[in-house]
Amino acid sequence: MKTLIAIFTCPKYAERRKAVSDTWLTLVSNDVDALFADDPCSYAELPQKTYQTVRYAITRGYDVLAKVDDDTFLLPLPAYIAEFAKHDCLCHVRAPHGDRYPQGGCYSLNRRGMNAVLAHPELFTVGPEDLAVGQALSLEGVALHHTERIKPTVVFGHPAEWNDIIACHCCPPREMLRLFDVNRRRMNKTVCC
Repeated sequence: MKTLIAIFTCPKYAERRKAVSDTWLTLVSNDVDALFADDPCSYAELPQKTYQTVRYAITRGYDVLAKVDDDTFLLPLPAYIAEFAKHDCLCHVRAPHGDRYPQGGCYSLNRRGMNAVLAHPELFTVGPEDLAVGQALSLEGVALHHTERIKPTVVFGHPAEWNDIIACHCCPPREMLRLFDVNRRRMNKTVCC
């Protein structure tokens, strides 16, 4: 499976990008590609940024796209990355008013999920990008697969040796550095043993 991790960020968030670059991004295996998606940067332009990132992934032959915000700590264990490929959309599902959509801090789309997004460019003009993703998937009959292993905020849990959490959102740089120290030891054990 050819996998891309797209980290959504902006130039003004240099400290967040540095924290990602110095922590979990160093743990990504060589068979997974990662990039920072910097522009456009306004919240209003986020739907178009999402659509363009999905189009980039499809046109370059990726089978799986993991969309991650720059304040999300992702533990890129190979088994966790492989989990993304098993589902059209693996995410923490939000459904505040009946609309089901992936919480935007971290979710994955396989080819079927990405093609559903590309089939509906009209949804990616304004509004919340994650809601647009959910609407596109729904229109194309693509199911969201909810997991408690992707946390909408670090307050609800984070990746650690004693659990199987994949990612946590709303993670400031200092906390990201702390989580990296905990999980670097875990990664070393996985590689060594």
